[in-house]
Amino acid sequence: MFDKENEKSDRDANEATNDVEMIRSKTIESLMNVDSQSEDEFIRTYNKLNEKAIETLNVKGVSSIRITKICRSSDVNSKNTINKQKSIEKNNKLQQNEMLIGNSSPLKNKSEKNLKKEKLSKEEKLQARREYKRKWIKEKRANNLEFNKNQKEISKLSMQKKRESNVERAKEQMKNTSQKQKRRECPKRKSLEQKRNTLEHKERRKNTIYKKQEQTQNTKQHLNHRQNDPVWRAQEQERDTQMHRHHRQNDPEWRIKEQKRETISKRVKRQNISYLITTYEKGIQEGPTNVCVCCGGTFFKRTVQNFNLNEQSNIFDKIFNVKSLSETGCYMICLTCNKYVIKKKPEIPQLALSNGLQF
Repeated sequence: MFDKENEKSDRDANEATNDVEMIRSKTIESLMNVDSQSEDEFIRTYNKLNEKAIETLNVKGVSSIRITKICRSSDVNSKNTINKQKSIEKNNKLQQNEMLIGNSSPLKNKSEKNLKKEKLSKEEKLQARREYKRKWIKEKRANNLEFNKNQKEISKLSMQKKRESNVERAKEQMKNTSQKQKRRECPKRKSLEQKRNTLEHKERRKNTIYKKQEQTQNTKQHLNHRQNDPVWRAQEQERDTQMHRHHRQNDPEWRIKEQKRETISKRVKRQNISYLITTYEKGIQEGPTNVCVCCGGTFFKRTVQNFNLNEQSNIFDKIFNVKSLSETGCYMICLTCNKYVIKKKPEIPQLALSNGLQF
């Protein structure tokens, strides 16, 4: 009898295990037949099953199957709880010993750390609130125009109050300059900014008051540069002479206007006796100290010009007879000799020393 009962129990146990294995195989096949997205889920579940350990499997008949499963996570949680209890006990013992000794420094350090954590949490909360508020304002400004106008007015008033203090205004200026420099590194943005500024400047100059103020400011700066900066003055003179020559050579209308303007100014000056006296005195003040390169005569400053003939010309040796520099460090030629040199086909002057007039 006992043998038959044992055989039945063994059969029941084998059937139960076979049923469990069949169910497991079916679940695996069903999971493998699903798309690739569910394969990841299958792998995760399979790994979890491997992590779990089956300790006991007690079978009592076909109907009653008891399986006890213990997860590793439960073991980890139990270990963590044990470690926490141990750490709490150690801290309590240390505190008791320190209270007996009279040192309360670690308690203070712990309290300071907790306060820092609380402060950081408050700052993080404030930042989150500010970000949420900004997003909310952007969404509302995009949808509601009246709210947008009111928000702009509020921001203007707040900025005006901030700019009353010199420190905040200086900070704002520094920030704006740094941003502008970064933008101007791109050549496209730089060109667009220049065009925009020129258009704005033209529109402003239409106002007569602004135009007069700008002119007075520019004249003051110009005078200051000319009086205190000799290098700037020399550069300006060179630039003006180059522009003047370019206009005289390429623009006949400009040349005619200039001649008329000069003739009118000379007539006005000649009518004034005091001007004539001053010009004559200036011309005589230094005396005839300038020597002509061609004829060797001494002349006043107003009757002499710079000698600019090319050295490669065939007549240069016959015209350049006297090597005497003037006060300015240039070679000079008189007006009578210069008439022959200025021609398209330069000629030897009649009063040249090379013609045998040397004495």
